[in-house]
Amino acid sequence: MKVILLNEVKNLGKINQVVEVSDGYAKNYLFPNKLAVSATEDALKVNKKIKADEKEMALEKIKYYQSIKSDLEKLTLEFYLNSKDGKVANAISAKQICAYLHFNFGIELDKHKFVNFKPIKALGTTEVTVKLYSDVLAKFKIKVSEK
Repeated sequence: MKVILLNEVKNLGKINQVVEVSDGYAKNYLFPNKLAVSATEDALKVNKKIKADEKEMALEKIKYYQSIKSDLEKLTLEFYLNSKDGKVANAISAKQICAYLHFNFGIELDKHKFVNFKPIKALGTTEVTVKLYSDVLAKFKIKVSEK
């Protein structure tokens, strides 16, 4: 029996995917738990429209994140740290960078989106990479100066 999944089902498929399952599995597990619907002609039409809408939304998100990427890549963020004899006392975290971007530029970032980030403990310029969306990576510079 062909069914359209309404939720992700482990070892079976993802949302809106059309899969072939046994009649018993569909009637006894998927349908009662509202995990799937029968793949009728009308349901397949609706599913096709939903997939088209999702694709359009994904393209819009990519455009949005591309614009944020271009804004970020123009920036050089400036931070100041206390140092003594060339040694820095503390570090700049991803959380601090996110707060700086939010308050100064209105750009919202999640601290978990930083790629291979380690707190910055050195004076000078460092390049940081952020994964904004599936394939959209932005690189920007952080300049750390002595207070």
